[in-house]
Amino acid sequence: MSKAAKYRQVVGTYRASYQFQIVASQAAASRVWEVRNSHATNRLLVTRLSVQWLQTAAHTAALTAALEAFKYTGFSVVDPTDSATFNGTSSSDGGVAAPGSAQFRGVTASGVAAGMTGGTLTKSGAAWSRLRKWMLLAVPTAGENPTTVMELVLPQSPWTILPDEGIVIENAILLGVAAGSTVNVDVALREMQPY
Repeated sequence: MSKAAKYRQVVGTYRASYQFQIVASQAAASRVWEVRNSHATNRLLVTRLSVQWLQTAAHTAALTAALEAFKYTGFSVVDPTDSATFNGTSSSDGGVAAPGSAQFRGVTASGVAAGMTGGTLTKSGAAWSRLRKWMLLAVPTAGENPTTVMELVLPQSPWTILPDEGIVIENAILLGVAAGSTVNVDVALREMQPY
């Protein structure tokens, strides 16, 4: 049992899934997905964070693209511009309804090259996880086009989000004038109340 689970009471258990597009000329360091803890004292314990990435269009040049996960602090306002809100669902344990104190945002589903903007948040100095994908000049049509999957957080190694902190996923490098892929992010978390 983790220290967070041992010393805090669970007030809600939530799951959410969101799908969006990475588009042509997607900017480097553009924010595409985020979760923020909006509570004054409760903690959010992320028990799963999974990213699935599928190339759907030819790229200007074959290249290695990447999505990176960062911790953000001073996260007092989520990105309001070119973003969509999704709430997820609660487990059936009778706790607080989803999303509880978790504020979820994803870049507009059809994709925006600049990503989400307008939030109040401070980025950590380095990514704590990175998913790389080799993008092709042409999308395979003769067989299955594989999806790249990465589990950024697993139950045996949960991630705790303190008040006014969050996790943000960014597109790492500038993409060319031709590009396209679909990304799905699944997250599971528990909201923990101090005893």
